[in-house]
Amino acid sequence: MNELSHDLFGGESVPAQFHLRLYTAQTRTIDESWDSRDVYSSYWRLYANESAGGRLHLEDGTMHALDPGAFHLVPAWTRFSCEADASIVHRFAHFELVGLVPEVSRSVFRAPVKIAMAPGFGFAAETGPVSIGNGSPSCASPASALRVKAICYHALAHAFAALGPADLELLARYGRARESVSRALEHIERHLAGRLSVGDLADLCGFSVDHFIRRFRQAIGQTPAAYVTDRRVSTASQLLVFTNLTIDEIAERVGYRNRYYFSRVFSQTMGTPPGRYRRIVV
Repeated sequence: MNELSHDLFGGESVPAQFHLRLYTAQTRTIDESWDSRDVYSSYWRLYANESAGGRLHLEDGTMHALDPGAFHLVPAWTRFSCEADASIVHRFAHFELVGLVPEVSRSVFRAPVKIAMAPGFGFAAETGPVSIGNGSPSCASPASALRVKAICYHALAHAFAALGPADLELLARYGRARESVSRALEHIERHLAGRLSVGDLADLCGFSVDHFIRRFRQAIGQTPAAYVTDRRVSTASQLLVFTNLTIDEIAERVGYRNRYYFSRVFSQTMGTPPGRYRRIVV
């Protein structure tokens, strides 16, 4: 198994499973109309503004100013509202950190991170949307996408380096325990549209159902059923934002044959129904 150097994680070895899936990187001008409330997403954001006046209001009541001359990394599953009181050139990227399960992500990365911007290390103005499926926008050029990925990895490296001992231990424990249920995790990712029974997942890992549920919860921080729901809703949220697929098509892609049941599950997790969620892009 390929592992990161223990020096990167304060003496703990963690499987090198994380990689970045870029969804979009664009430049827009924002103003007072940039005022979405209770934004909550399964993907990460990276912001870089050319002037002051933008800010995020977090769920705990604190405020994160989007100061110029810096990157601002907003972890997945961070609930925030945004506002701007001036006309600002706003560069942003949306991406998924593949391999970091939702419960661990929510536990370890709880607030935006500000990273000083190195001279000349910024978004390319021509970068555009990146395809993730049928009906999605046109792809960015490979060079542009790679430049933005490099910036995102740079920001993520700073965020990981700033973690405290307890969070590093949680990541290391997740990395060690994940291997025992890795076949189940891979199967879930490949078969979100199909039937996913706990018995079948347990068989893949060579465990009894009860033992599998215990091992899965120790490794992932959730029951198998809760994790499957998280992955289905996460995938649906990304398809809603980054493709033109209908809600019925998206529901079917993530394993829900009944649109109304899908909408109820989605609303319970994300706090808003799919149709409204699709219109919230910041």
